[in-house]
Amino acid sequence: MEKRSHERVPVAFPIRIRVEDIDDFVEKHTLNLSEGGLFIEMNYPPPVGSTVAVEFYLKPVDKTIHAGGEVVRSISEGEENGDPRGIGIRFTSMGKDGKRFVELVIKKFNQRHPSQRLEVPKDLLEELGREIENPSPD
Repeated sequence: MEKRSHERVPVAFPIRIRVEDIDDFVEKHTLNLSEGGLFIEMNYPPPVGSTVAVEFYLKPVDKTIHAGGEVVRSISEGEENGDPRGIGIRFTSMGKDGKRFVELVIKKFNQRHPSQRLEVPKDLLEELGREIENPSPD
């Protein structure tokens, strides 16, 4: 049985990702997200150990969350394990806003849509943006 140290939510969140020394960002969607990282589908996944830059854009509040990561799982075409092609990324750097953003996505998404893979609703994006800009005392 596989053990993970962070709760994952099956959420399709738009991100931009740049792999190592490649100049261009590519737009993708997460398959799942946790405080420790994320998984995205990719047709040509980079190898394990590759470094990546990730950007989460909260369009309703015009805010970009930046994170750094490392590819810890790479699933290529032809692997017969039933998983989609793509990469698992472990976050290696993320600012205070990024950590708060991921916490809020996990908390609020699980409250609204437990165990479903859905696009993050626009109203939730607006709420997340407002909470990051004006954190409420916990």
